[in-house]
Amino acid sequence: MKREINGNLIAYLDGPGGYQVPESVINAVRDYFVNMNANEGDEFETAENTSMMIQNTRAVFGDFFNCAWDEVVFGANMTTLNFALAHALMREMTTGDRVLITEIDHEGNRGPWLQLMERGILVDEVALDVDTRTLDMKDFEEKISRKPKVVAVNYASNGVGTINEVHKIVRMAHEVGAYTVVDAVHYAAHGPIDVRELDTDFLLCFAFRSEKMRIYFFPAPVSFRYSTAWRTPPLMSV
Repeated sequence: MKREINGNLIAYLDGPGGYQVPESVINAVRDYFVNMNANEGDEFETAENTSMMIQNTRAVFGDFFNCAWDEVVFGANMTTLNFALAHALMREMTTGDRVLITEIDHEGNRGPWLQLMERGILVDEVALDVDTRTLDMKDFEEKISRKPKVVAVNYASNGVGTINEVHKIVRMAHEVGAYTVVDAVHYAAHGPIDVRELDTDFLLCFAFRSEKMRIYFFPAPVSFRYSTAWRTPPLMSV
């Protein structure tokens, strides 16, 4: 962060491409490659160290989001995890069932659900109120009455910064029996999240949005998914 170009400190504004990381993160990554760097699950020291590191990191994330360690899943990125989740939830749906998404979600929480249209799933979209740059909650109330199987919504828009009424959305979705998927990629770096209090079924975020959330032991940023529903039979392979 002290690097200069033409005598001026650099302003790093390419956040979506990944932030510059603290020296402690660089040292932790180096330590992993030097002292561990093994597949987990084997019965030798570096593999056991890797397994313990992952276990401890899941526990840290559990504390951060107020959930159990075994409700935490890591993956390559939020979009990849969400495609896997959509594929799993599709097993509980049949032709003509509905999924509800929004116009202000980013592609990682739209593409996986729009793809289900190829399997006969109907996808409705909650409109954006262009004046307030928030979700049109009247439109949401009308479309939630169609009883979708899944409601996917972002906690905050990465385009305009809108913080959605996610608590209300989750509650109304559960009232019609829908799973809720909250995309917290943009919000998690800026505000506290208590998944128990939020009561969502799934919450996804990407660690590279904030150095507070970077997984210290991995060579690249990873995604986190919280789930209370993964133990149900259709989701066991997620």
